Amino acid sequence: MITPRYTLFTKSLEESFVTYFNDALSGVAGRQTYCCQTRASEEEAAEKASWSTEREIKMPLLLRFMKRVFDELQTFIELVSTRLQRNCFLIRYVRGTIWAKELQDMDLNPVAIAKEKEMMSLSLLIGPPGHNNFDPYEERLFGSACLLMLCGRVSHNYHLDFQRPFYNAATSSTMATISHFSNAGNFSITNSSLTFISNSNVDVIQEDLRMFLLDQLGPSHIADHKFCLVGEKREVLRRATCTPGTRIAILASIIKWANDTSAESQDIYWLFGPAGSGKSTIAYTIARRFELAIEVEDTIFLGGNFFCSRQFEDTKYETYIVRTIVYHLALRCKAFADALRCSGKFDTVHRSVRAQLQDLLVGPWLESESTCEDPPSRRYLIVIDALDEIDQQGGSAFLRDLLDVIKDNHLLGLKFFFTSRQDPGLVDQVESFTRKRLYRLQDVEKEEVEADITTYLAVRLPHFKDRDEMKKLVTFTSGLFICAATLIKYLSPHKLTPREQSTLLRRLLPDSVIPQPPSKATDLLDALYHQILSDAFSHLDGDILQERLQILHTFLCTPERTSTSIIANLLSSGSDETDSVWSFTEVADAVLSSLHAVLYTDTDNHVLSYHKSFSDFMFDCRRSKEYWCDQTPLHHHLTESCFRVMNAGLKFNIANIPSSFIFDSENHALRNEAERNIPPTLSYACRNWSHHLSATVPTAVDPLLVTLSTFLELRVLFWIEAMNLLGFRGLCDPILQTAREWIANVGVMLTE
Repeated sequence: MITPRYTLFTKSLEESFVTYFNDALSGVAGRQTYCCQTRASEEEAAEKASWSTEREIKMPLLLRFMKRVFDELQTFIELVSTRLQRNCFLIRYVRGTIWAKELQDMDLNPVAIAKEKEMMSLSLLIGPPGHNNFDPYEERLFGSACLLMLCGRVSHNYHLDFQRPFYNAATSSTMATISHFSNAGNFSITNSSLTFISNSNVDVIQEDLRMFLLDQLGPSHIADHKFCLVGEKREVLRRATCTPGTRIAILASIIKWANDTSAESQDIYWLFGPAGSGKSTIAYTIARRFELAIEVEDTIFLGGNFFCSRQFEDTKYETYIVRTIVYHLALRCKAFADALRCSGKFDTVHRSVRAQLQDLLVGPWLESESTCEDPPSRRYLIVIDALDEIDQQGGSAFLRDLLDVIKDNHLLGLKFFFTSRQDPGLVDQVESFTRKRLYRLQDVEKEEVEADITTYLAVRLPHFKDRDEMKKLVTFTSGLFICAATLIKYLSPHKLTPREQSTLLRRLLPDSVIPQPPSKATDLLDALYHQILSDAFSHLDGDILQERLQILHTFLCTPERTSTSIIANLLSSGSDETDSVWSFTEVADAVLSSLHAVLYTDTDNHVLSYHKSFSDFMFDCRRSKEYWCDQTPLHHHLTESCFRVMNAGLKFNIANIPSSFIFDSENHALRNEAERNIPPTLSYACRNWSHHLSATVPTAVDPLLVTLSTFLELRVLFWIEAMNLLGFRGLCDPILQTAREWIANVGVMLTE
């Protein structure tokens, strides 16, 4: 029986862990505190349990060991997922005897030895043949079994499958013509260069070319204004335009600015406003208006858009904004698409935002101007909504870079429309730019806002029109459309009669509603959210209340939107999840149902919030009071849950791969096996454990230290294999880096 090379690498890497671990701890009290055996004896388990009492001596050693392990893992993964993932790979086989002795020591037949040697003696070369600048790494790569263990199927399958057909060292060092584009009729690709065969005047870019050129950008499809979710009950959950007859003045102002072709017209229009004031609805209305630009007076088309949101991975990071806008603009403007194609700088998506702006937007746009009419026959509007929702002040950094490139380069034919809260960092950036126009929603006359909200409520709650309740509702909202929208959701899903809705409103609204200034409008929104939470939780006592609050808090704290079943598996032991009667998922579903006014689900049962103002309310203890979400202890609990799930679910060869000699692409059963053996909760834990870990506050006696150490000893290789099967091998390095930084913080605490 042939022993797969995976086993050899696992054994070698395990031995290296043992060596490092023993070196770090062998001097403590004349004995080893831990070992790297896969099954610890009862005595060793007891010894581990007593470790925390001796932390003063052993903690620094353990930290040094863990940092050393992180160094090794990061080096190997970086070599695989960064340096080796370039498209300029040329691969050749070389004769070698590096693995010969190890193979001959095992009970393998000569044919198996020869095949194993061939597979393991791959030399990865960067550049043309004879110019191997990878030589300095070769001894390290082959001297340590760790690299091939970490890349093994993780990297080789991905690259060898793609490159073998394109390089033949015996005949030519150039690439053959690629014929992937079976539907294309006016271009060819030879030696990595794209050439048009016929002079097509069609503005619509062919599908094959679009897929080849533009999908390299990796745009966010969720950020597109046209994206819509399908609800759990198959209802379509899409963004809505402004209700007819509302926001007349502000929409007219934006449309007039966008259609202004004069040289004095500002490049940027910025719409500021508090949370819930309707900025996103206005942005969506503008995007829809200029998507087709069918009005006679329209002189500009929607060129690109990005609707920021913290609810999705690819809508909360600034690195997705440029690539998405460029993607949209290239689909609209053929001259820009041609210039972008000729630039050949698609790899810039992995660089800084400033580099992306320069290489993917500004450079190709300026190049395309030379082929356009003067003035250009078509002008394009870029819409970016809710820039304040970009994670970790990324919105300010993006805006700074964008304004800088606009100052340095006059982008004739492009205009930018932004919306955001009045975040100080964003305001300072905008104020420093001269060619801009500002509109502050908080400065709109009170009567105008009340008239708009009255119109909006009359459309959604027509039976209250001309009644006293309508006047109270308008006064209660204090100019915040989110208040009106939440009230409608609060009343509608119950399928109450108008009389019952009126009774519910009387309980919610005081007898006399006092108008509030804009600065106090959030107080009324807080009162509404507090009432919704009170209706859902006030009748519960003790442990049941805390259990349901923990579920709600977890809905809001996960880095990606997740299902109720994943939340239930993370928060419970999972022992009752197979029994629908006792399943914790039923409790999570009940919490979701009771909060229908602020939360909803899509067809995948992913839980989302209607508006960011609700999570803002929940994370502020002064506003949410007894319902406050204290994120730090929750993230600590979720970190422990992730490790519990991974320790229970990860194992060697989790996808039951029958042979290590076949590529992933050749294993047609691999996807089904991966989905069957890596359930959604395990997938979530593998991808997000470091996020929860980084959100905890480490302590000198934190049990997560022991948990993390054990994970590195026994499960880290299985985790890497699972990440590869899930298609997230590129995340291994940043995840380990995050964990390493957390460990470093513990070390700082110990030295203080």
